This record gives sequence, structure tokens and C-alpha cells, in this order.
Amino acid sequence: MPRPGHSETDHPRDAAMSHGVLAVGFAVATGFVASYLPWPWVFDIHSPDFNPMVALPLLSAGVTALETVRAVRAELRHRRFGAATLDLEGSGRLRLGQRVGGVVRTARPLAPTGPYRIRLRCVDTHEFRDTSENATSPRRNSDFVVWEREQECPAEAVDSTRGIPFAFRLPNSVGPAPQPPIRPTRSPYFSFKAAIMILGLRRVWSSNDPPVARRWLLEVSAPMQGTDFEARFLLPVDPD
Repeated sequence: MPRPGHSETDHPRDAAMSHGVLAVGFAVATGFVASYLPWPWVFDIHSPDFNPMVALPLLSAGVTALETVRAVRAELRHRRFGAATLDLEGSGRLRLGQRVGGVVRTARPLAPTGPYRIRLRCVDTHEFRDTSENATSPRRNSDFVVWEREQECPAEAVDSTRGIPFAFRLPNSVGPAPQPPIRPTRSPYFSFKAAIMILGLRRVWSSNDPPVARRWLLEVSAPMQGTDFEARFLLPVDPD
């Protein structure tokens, strides 16, 4: 096992609690909004009694169901697999262009039905002006995958409790370093701002618009009988 220089633990129960809180919150919102709508609800848009607000409790109920499913799945992963720990080689923060390697250890031995998949992604967050009618804020954030690599590890070749090995070479550059969002001014020289995801490519074309945040995500997964194994970690990579 490599000498760990950075260690991080993924706790599925933390995710289960987060999704559970969201599910409860949206359930309360669903009941609150529904209590203020006159019954029976009319869904015929041509009817004079139609109220477009009836869509809100339905959407909220859908989000409640989705977050409930996510909470249950995370809790099942916790009970079956426990926590997973990432141990990186070397010491200190990672820099672009260097090799990153290490292992991911599980609390309990796994018996996957297929190979382990290890994926490393760089995700940039860009800020946009939100011009939609239902916008609650003048700006919104959108994530874009700007770099991605994936590898497989045969399940029969490793003991997951001792470590699932991986090694990647970070790119030399993934674009401008993240900067805090700069609010637009009335100056004509700094008013242009654009960020476009080009379909079919893994990069964002941008002009005068560096990302406001950047994350390097390491994801490990494996097919299992019943609930699949999943773990996600944030890597400490310097932005430049």
C-alpha cells in the first residue's frame, strides 16, 4: 500500500441525511402550498377555473420522491459497505501536470460482479445571468465537465479492504484559473461575458469569463448484487 499523503473518507450516511433533510423540506413545502389551493384542482388550461399554481405542489412532490429515493439508496450503501477511504500518494497539494495515484479502501470486503470503474473529472462552475420568469435570483451557477479520464481495475485482482489502486496524469491546463465573480459594471469595456458548452466536447468556450469555482472529483464504482458500490472524493488540486 502506498504511503498516504492525503486521506479523505466518504460517508454514505452523511449523504443520506442531506437527501433526507431535503425530502422533508420539500414534503412540508408541498403540503403548505397544497393547503392554499382551492379544491378540486383544475388541470384544463382552457377552463376559467384553471390555476397554474397547481403545478407547484406536483413539482415539489416529485422532488420529494426523488430526494427520498436518494436518501434510501445512500442509507443502503452505508449499511452494506460502510465508509470508503481515499489515500493519496505523496504529500501536499496536487499540481497540474503531475501524476496522481493512490488507493481507495472499503470498510468491508466487496464482491463485485464486474470491474471497478475509477473516474477522475474536473468540473468548472460558471455563473450566468438568470433571465427566466421564475428566477429567484438574478444569477445562477452551472457546472461543466472540462476534463475527464476513466480506468478500470479487475475486481478479482484486488482486495478492496487493502485498497483499489488508481493512477492518472493530470493535464497541464484546463483553462483559466477560477476567480470570484465580478459583478458587471456600466463600463463598455468590461460588459461582455459568455460561456458556452460546445456539444460533443468536454470543454467550455468562454470569453472574459473564468470559472467561479473548480472541483476535481474522484469517483469509484462497481456493480454489485443489489445495491451498487459508489464512493466520491474531492482531490486537493491547486488551480494553477
